[in-house]
Amino acid sequence: MTATALAAWMTGALVVFAIIPTAFVLAREAFRRRRTQAALARVAEAMRTTTASESDVAGIAAALRERFDAATIDRAVEEMLRGSDERTRLMGARIFTELALVERYSKTLRHARRWSDRAHAAEILGLAGASEAVPALVAAMT
Repeated sequence: MTATALAAWMTGALVVFAIIPTAFVLAREAFRRRRTQAALARVAEAMRTTTASESDVAGIAAALRERFDAATIDRAVEEMLRGSDERTRLMGARIFTELALVERYSKTLRHARRWSDRAHAAEILGLAGASEAVPALVAAMT
């Protein structure tokens, strides 16, 4: 085998080993986005058909827990909290509280090793506007 052929084989192997993980990550993110959009569509449908009473929020939260994994629910609720419509943001905050995400994000804010995780948790707790999050947010500032 010549040096040129060996270099070509090694270059091809490097390209393949670079493409496979990249394709996996892109496919995984596309799948997660599709699941998040499905969760948001389900919540939007529930919002259209209900008046969003406390029992409705509990039902929506239960349906989300039943159908979607935790990462998808987190992304969907985060999208709702960042939404441009006031009703969507309020529903997102109520679902955030109903799913007991306040405790989980407060724990992340207090104990996460990476500053970016703590900053993200603080931002989401602030967007949710839950009064239960105030002690964790105040403790994080001191």
